[in-house]
Amino acid sequence: MRALRVMSACVLLAVAAVAAEPVPSAAWQAAAQLLRRGDAQGARAAYRELAEAGDPLAQQALATMLLDGRGGGADRQRAMHWLCRLAHHRRGGPEVLRAAWYLAEYFRTGGGLPGQRYNDGERGAENPIKAYFWFGVMAGQERYYARTVASARTLGELGMRRVGDQLYAGERQQVQRALARWTPLDAPSRGERCLDLPLP
Repeated sequence: MRALRVMSACVLLAVAAVAAEPVPSAAWQAAAQLLRRGDAQGARAAYRELAEAGDPLAQQALATMLLDGRGGGADRQRAMHWLCRLAHHRRGGPEVLRAAWYLAEYFRTGGGLPGQRYNDGERGAENPIKAYFWFGVMAGQERYYARTVASARTLGELGMRRVGDQLYAGERQQVQRALARWTPLDAPSRGERCLDLPLP
């Protein structure tokens, strides 16, 4: 029954993502055109420039290219840096909450991600405290984001219950305090720092 609820929530999140994507900028469309023409390296460089300027769609596209290895080598850690930056966009919405979900699953599994292509996490590298934090961001999204996604809230609540059993009471309280202080507006300047969340 729980697996069915998770699957339903995943489907709803995917449908919401298609229905509510923001409109790409002209520069983003130019980068996408490079990719369609087969210039993956050029597209990756263009997305990186836009991502560094704070474009959320470029951050998402760059993270995807880093995961797939298009336009250069695959780099899952660097992809997580960009997804973490994406999760700090105050406007919220499907792409932002999807980034938080990827972060939660990355830390829950020790490197695995949602979807069939990214499920080869390294056993023993799990971090349930960080997973609990990002599931908590999803579950409490109304406090953090302008736009919310009900299915992401459901995934967050399920994830918190699943991961919470692995934590001591003091660890859960530590994360709850971090969630009470956290705001997407406190975006770390570097992706490496972003992945350090929750900070003490």
